[in-house]
Amino acid sequence: MPRKSHCDVDELKEKLMKVPFIQGKTNTGGALERAQQMLAEGRPSVPKIILLITDGDATDKERLDAQIEKLKKSNILIYTIGVGDLIDRNELNRIATDEDFVYETRDFDSISKIKSSLLGRVCKKAKPKTSGVCGDISVDLQFIVDSSSSVTRKNFGFAKNFVANVSSVFDLRSGDVQVGVLTYSTNVHSDSAIGLGAIHSQDDFVEKVQSMKYTGGDTHTGTALRYISTNNRWREEVPKILIFVTDGTPQDRAIVPAAARSLRDKGVRIFAIGVGNAVESELKEIASEPYENHAIFIQGADYSAVQRVRGHLERLVCNDVLKITTGQDPSSTLSSGFNFNLSFN
Repeated sequence: MPRKSHCDVDELKEKLMKVPFIQGKTNTGGALERAQQMLAEGRPSVPKIILLITDGDATDKERLDAQIEKLKKSNILIYTIGVGDLIDRNELNRIATDEDFVYETRDFDSISKIKSSLLGRVCKKAKPKTSGVCGDISVDLQFIVDSSSSVTRKNFGFAKNFVANVSSVFDLRSGDVQVGVLTYSTNVHSDSAIGLGAIHSQDDFVEKVQSMKYTGGDTHTGTALRYISTNNRWREEVPKILIFVTDGTPQDRAIVPAAARSLRDKGVRIFAIGVGNAVESELKEIASEPYENHAIFIQGADYSAVQRVRGHLERLVCNDVLKITTGQDPSSTLSSGFNFNLSFN
């Protein structure tokens, strides 16, 4: 059913009840591909959501793997609902936007039991029409992403997806929110960097982030922090947030504390995220206090695990921004309005 072909709920229900049952294989990859094509025709300014309902393993594994990679690079939120005993939990986790986007039920009759929880989650994730999830705020948000040899090309891809997804919390269109990205290894990669305020479209921002190249090399974290401290054009009157992602000990550790302190002295709140071989004590040399809110250490995992802390980080960032600007509890200021595109499979 084309997404635009229904004017009201009753008409949609009537047509849904007339959808015939067609047996065959479980071509989940093909279904997700078609759903993404349908959502691409939707309104660019509203969130896009897929609910996948299935009772078994996909039979088009290669197509599914390719489609999962495409979807992870998009801004589409994907919820998976597994029904019965033959589901593959790992497959549902891979498809879903995050592991807490996965639901399981005993049988199809039991789906109604998760309706309230699922609808509540969907509505909460959908963004307001005119503002980001944090509400009508102004912020300068800078990412620094490690592109050294220890990260690997695959994990650098996960890091780019993470940056794209976190940035989607904010509304870039008005210019009130400025987002920048810098990658580094032995040197900072200023030629491919996104400067604060350089892009005002979420789609253009994601495209630019995904075009950033993996370089390999050493981990010169102090050099990257010093570069941002010296060269960033932070606005004086707005909150300044820096999100730093790394997986190891910097070779220039001697200059890291001073470089981080220079940023904090300028009023920059620093969130340090360490993955795999990162050292928690070194993250605390970079992060703002309190460390429990600003130093996030994911022990013994690869970069795919970074997505698991995305929601937690978004709440912490919004909390910092709102505390700086209003002193209010963010739970009382986040908008409850929503508008979204939704696709079922």
